Amino acid sequence: MDWSSVFDETSPDPGASDAEIAEFLATVGQPLTIDEISEIIHFQRSLFHEGHPLHGTCPFDPSLWVMPTRPFPQSYLSFLRWSNGGWCRSGEREFGFFPTNHPTGGVRVMALAYLLPEYMPGALPFAFNGGGTFYLFDMRQDAVNGEYPIVCSHSGNQGWKENEHWFVAGSLEECCRGKIDVDDLRWGNEDVGRPEPPERVDAILIRVPKGGVRQLRSACNRLEVLIPISELPAIIKKAPYRICHNVPYLPWARLVVEANADDPCLGVFAVDDRNQPISLPPWEWK
Repeated sequence: MDWSSVFDETSPDPGASDAEIAEFLATVGQPLTIDEISEIIHFQRSLFHEGHPLHGTCPFDPSLWVMPTRPFPQSYLSFLRWSNGGWCRSGEREFGFFPTNHPTGGVRVMALAYLLPEYMPGALPFAFNGGGTFYLFDMRQDAVNGEYPIVCSHSGNQGWKENEHWFVAGSLEECCRGKIDVDDLRWGNEDVGRPEPPERVDAILIRVPKGGVRQLRSACNRLEVLIPISELPAIIKKAPYRICHNVPYLPWARLVVEANADDPCLGVFAVDDRNQPISLPPWEWK
């Protein structure tokens, strides 16, 4: 397949080699390692601020998680050979594709970082839309003609309930050729009500940016978060880390969307006064 002809605009990364794809297929569905389990437990214990009833607890047991193991569509493997990551656009539909085995932004890393095996067992993410919405393979059932349904779910509100995910396409190619912003598809379902935005939130850095301290400094500047430069190396080591507290959500959320659009692996998200992740970018409120 000529993937460059599928999209209106492309910025592909170098394609994955046969060895990289073989490693990806051999590892993406494996049980969690001891290191991965320890990291997720640390994340959960650090997520809730001191004084919160759940501070220092682990609501989920990652040792029980099961990763999807069904075969990938040949169309997806073809795409990876063309671009192992990269950015593409069809009409109003954007894709920030995850590379295979990147240490901070790979498919498996993103699935675990956002606790998808807990919230959406059987789903595997392969891209962001630029606004915090995951594109995912729905691998709960066997493939049909070699393809899985493509669904979307926002990174702060993943789940298999009706108001937590929505169907996009029956195949990867169909999904990539679609022109409508997938967030607009969500609200095309009149049965799904739009929640009211919170007034104020905290912001959490959930992983170390790919560019390390330099990128974190740039992100803090863009997010208008005032953290002394001397403290950034320590913050990198403490991720997840609450980088700001009780900020006005609507103006701040716009800054987050812009920052994450530059680097979807940045990993900044907001939580409300109940420490629940906020799921919606600001343009979805009319």
